Amino acid sequence: MGCDQKTLRKVFSRELSKKKIAALELRSGMMAKLATEGERGNVGAIKHLDRMLEAERLRTGSFADRPAAAPKEPAKGKKESRIDAALYAGAGDPEWSDLLDSSRSIGGLPN
Repeated sequence: MGCDQKTLRKVFSRELSKKKIAALELRSGMMAKLATEGERGNVGAIKHLDRMLEAERLRTGSFADRPAAAPKEPAKGKKESRIDAALYAGAGDPEWSDLLDSSRSIGGLPN
């Protein structure tokens, strides 16, 4: 066209803003049609609407309707697992209960 993009944006800013609004209106109309078809039982429309809504959530960063993930407990390391196994070895076993005395541990570690 022989014109710089800055000049086009400056001169045709109103038309460009209308283009964005028109795209939003078109998208909302498509979503309304898919919702209507989904209510009629069209599984393909339901799936497509779900994908569109998910893409919209990702685009806008709207994650408020999702439940928060539960924080994970850090996994025990090899040493911690072995210490726990040693501390509770034979617990509840009548043959070992006389031999094991939990009060003799120092600092939580077996002697």
